[in-house]
Amino acid sequence: MHFLPRRTDHSSPARPHDWRDDAACKGVDPTTFFPSRRGAVWDSGPAKKVCAGCPSIAECLRHALSLPEESGVWGGLDEDERLTLIRRARQAAEDERRKATGAADAVAVP
Repeated sequence: MHFLPRRTDHSSPARPHDWRDDAACKGVDPTTFFPSRRGAVWDSGPAKKVCAGCPSIAECLRHALSLPEESGVWGGLDEDERLTLIRRARQAAEDERRKATGAADAVAVP
């Protein structure tokens, strides 16, 4: 008969490693990264300084863009910068689509 070893540690199993585990902001006051109220005048410089040397900056930005996070500094960018990035990416995708469609139309014309 085969028995599995008995678990003596009753704590929860370890969770998988996450980008937040290595983030430079871990342990930093969250108010550094978020305005106190929506639309408030806020200096994002201190947050961006923390982000500048962060090993998780790309994963953080990917996270913010995938949800999307609507406020605060994520991945070194504030909300306006993230919106600009999204708009530029959409425009580039649209330009590529038009280029591909135009190329296909040009080939189809005798």
